[in-house]
Amino acid sequence: MEGEQNIPPYLKNSPLDLYKKYVTFTLPSSMNKMDCSKNLNVEDDGYLVHYNGTGVTDIDAGIVRSDCPIPDKVGLFYFEVEITSKGENGYLGVGFCEKEVRLDRLPGWEPKSFGYHGDDGNKFESNGTGAPYGPIFTTGDIIGCGINFYKKKAFYTKNGKNLGMYK
Repeated sequence: MEGEQNIPPYLKNSPLDLYKKYVTFTLPSSMNKMDCSKNLNVEDDGYLVHYNGTGVTDIDAGIVRSDCPIPDKVGLFYFEVEITSKGENGYLGVGFCEKEVRLDRLPGWEPKSFGYHGDDGNKFESNGTGAPYGPIFTTGDIIGCGINFYKKKAFYTKNGKNLGMYK
């Protein structure tokens, strides 16, 4: 390529160069404002999500998916969200779901999804019955969500503290 002749040899195989040369997949980098519940508003930059539902019934829940699926060949994927407002009841969930999961539910309530919920600290896996997992979370908390495709397990963190393997 033009201009590469000016790069010193010791920089030609940097970790970033090797990554760009061998990685053939795209990783999620933001939320997708076109793939979310009608009860959610995603800011144009894809990093801030506002809830605008009533929160009265389960149907008032909502999911927003990332801008692209997480490829399983990545091996391990982790992201964090900051809870800027828990709302009136703190009905929040962080998790993973496949493309066919309904957008008007919390993660984990539907088949092919799982999530950790802030109002009760329970984990939910493909149904509406939760099981104890971790502490509740609320405004000001940072929740991390990781998945290990090799071990077929997930984990969560709260404010940097690992809460342990999920499934």
